[in-house]
Amino acid sequence: SQRTLITLVLRKLLASSSMAIIGTLETIKARLEALKEDFSLQKQKLDLNLDDDMQELIEEEEIEIGNHY
Repeated sequence: SQRTLITLVLRKLLASSSMAIIGTLETIKARLEALKEDFSLQKQKLDLNLDDDMQELIEEEEIEIGNHY
């Protein structure tokens, strides 16, 4: 399982030198930051799509209301 893999990696890391630990932690940090950035970009795209969809629905509703008068 993933938990077992993480445990093994951490045990190996703790048995390593300080320089190896620093390198590994920097790599983990970079990967997490990349994931965070990717998530942020995906969220922005989703927010923009939702805004566009909402605006389209509002415009359709205004046209429909206008056609009833």
